[in-house]
Amino acid sequence: MTSCFGDLNFTHLLIYLDDIIIFSKSFNEHLERLQLAFDRLREHGLKLKPSKCQLVRKEVQYLGHLVSAEGTRTDPEKFHDHLYGRKFSVLTDNNPLKYVMTSAKLDATGQRWVSHLSIYDFDIQYRRGQDNSNADALSRMSNQEVGETLQSSPQQVRMGGSRHEEAQTTREPEEVSGEDKTVVEEPESGQPLEPSEVYVDVGMETLPAMTTQELRAGQKEDPVISPILHFKSRNHKPSHRERMKLGATGSLLLKEWRKLVIKKGILYRSVRLP
Repeated sequence: MTSCFGDLNFTHLLIYLDDIIIFSKSFNEHLERLQLAFDRLREHGLKLKPSKCQLVRKEVQYLGHLVSAEGTRTDPEKFHDHLYGRKFSVLTDNNPLKYVMTSAKLDATGQRWVSHLSIYDFDIQYRRGQDNSNADALSRMSNQEVGETLQSSPQQVRMGGSRHEEAQTTREPEEVSGEDKTVVEEPESGQPLEPSEVYVDVGMETLPAMTTQELRAGQKEDPVISPILHFKSRNHKPSHRERMKLGATGSLLLKEWRKLVIKKGILYRSVRLP
């Protein structure tokens, strides 16, 4: 695709592997760019599958996002796999939302929302706006403040196992949209630092990881997953009486019975990406 549309990328269209999205400011301009794209495909002997084409749309799904004239936002469907089948909490500064799942006085729109949310296991907790500042703290901080904060706060750099405050991550206030700049001074000995020996500690810890043995042992001890793992390993779908003993969470997992697979003694739920 790069050899076919390389000179048009980012000006008339966007390409990623075999995905193409064509953008324009007007309908007539859109038709011209569509024709240009079709001509290029024909010249290179490439074909399109009609069932996978979406023409003249105001909003399209592209690489896990929804793209429209209003901008780009995350596709809500991408959150489903992270939330479905597990217990989670929703923190909101809107107190009436606490009772939306149990209120009988809902209009048609509210009832549809409750119907969509009923497949998830969650609770709604109220948090005052002044206590919920972490939800939008970054969006409230101006670019200038970010630049001044980074410029005035030296970060620690590790050099050969010891820590020195010789490095400072800076960003000019008037160039906040540009790239970050890292300035590393030479140590007192006058020896320049090797790039491979320097890293900037910005306070972000590595995400926790579990070994295969830990996952296998954890699932066997889990009161919900363990019985499902037992049934799946024997390819025996539990009867109605057996399902009654699994509880609500276990019943949710059973709804995904065909998607559950066991690899190396660990239970997984397989998902086919669109």
